[in-house]
Amino acid sequence: MTWLEVAFAALVALALAAGWYRYSISTGAVAKVLELYLWVTPILNFTAFRLISDRAGLGGLVPVTIVHLAVIAWALQAVYLGTPGHFNARLAGFLLIFGAAAVWLGAISYVGMGLPEVAAHRDDHLFTVGGFLIGSLLSLSGFVALRIVLRERGDALLSQLGLIALLIATVCWILHLAFRATVMVAVAQASAAAPPEWYQPLRLWAGAMYAAYMVLAYLSIAPYGASMQKTGWAGKGWGRTFVAFGLITAAAFVARLGWDVPLAVQFMPYAMGMILLRRASVAPTTSRAAVGRAS
Repeated sequence: MTWLEVAFAALVALALAAGWYRYSISTGAVAKVLELYLWVTPILNFTAFRLISDRAGLGGLVPVTIVHLAVIAWALQAVYLGTPGHFNARLAGFLLIFGAAAVWLGAISYVGMGLPEVAAHRDDHLFTVGGFLIGSLLSLSGFVALRIVLRERGDALLSQLGLIALLIATVCWILHLAFRATVMVAVAQASAAAPPEWYQPLRLWAGAMYAAYMVLAYLSIAPYGASMQKTGWAGKGWGRTFVAFGLITAAAFVARLGWDVPLAVQFMPYAMGMILLRRASVAPTTSRAAVGRAS
């Protein structure tokens, strides 16, 4: 990591820690530390775990991944399961958080899309594909559970639009990942220096699946965010942030403005998961209006 990357990571970590300090709901030293771990998880994947992967390789990353996911599970149990709460909201929160974490962990071993790199680092490549696949399926399950929560609060349209967009996006993403796990690996191992003529058209098709996933996944955030605000599961600030993020990032990707960051798709679902868990645990019996005012 460069010094610029380290400085940026430190600033993000401080911002996340400040958010934890402002919105912490846990009591007791252990629970507070575990809650802080949840807040800084997004930055851990791009700092500490990346350093471990660079120095120890996949053999060092796998056990760290297992421990990391176990600590997340422990933190969620310690912080959010101590009081009665909305079951479906908590389920959605858990799935969205674990889905984002799995995608970010898979990205740590990313070796690129070049055939020579895939041939030289096959296991790392497959670890990335596996993390992306598991994470996307967990995220989709989380959004299905969130759709149920929002429908219970009276939303009949917005979250349905978001779920339809995400379902199509996930199918496109799975097709893209299947290409990377099968065709790309086979061609890389057989003839990385001179791939067959049919490979490039198929590679372009897989790229189109990726582009469709990116646009639809970004767009799905907007109606879900609007629905969360409408039903009181998110305050105005977060609701508008979700809507703006979904629309702006989708437009930026289509316009080729340099916004081609697959991992960024998961930041908003992770935030949604944290918000759902906090609201379901802090005020499970509060009226919709009161929950809507809490930010």
